[in-house]
Amino acid sequence: MTPERLQQIQELFHAVQEGSAEQRAALLARADPDLRCEVESLLARQSENLLLDRPAVDPSTELVETEFSIPAAGSPSRLLASSSPPVSSAKRARLRR
Repeated sequence: MTPERLQQIQELFHAVQEGSAEQRAALLARADPDLRCEVESLLARQSENLLLDRPAVDPSTELVETEFSIPAAGSPSRLLASSSPPVSSAKRARLRR
């Protein structure tokens, strides 16, 4: 695609976006078939509202801070950790390397 053709597509795309439905139809009717097809394709993609077109985090969303605490000595998570099978001294030595 030539830079000139890309410029034509961009200009028509932006003009169509800014116009009313009637202006959109008139602008697209005047364009050559290939140009119209390219712009209609871009418009269709835009209207699909693809996931990648949206920000990952909505800027108006308030982020909530949470505090994490270390479990107490007798808590269930500590008990689960202590019920794991013992590790041999040879395996511990390999893990340290």
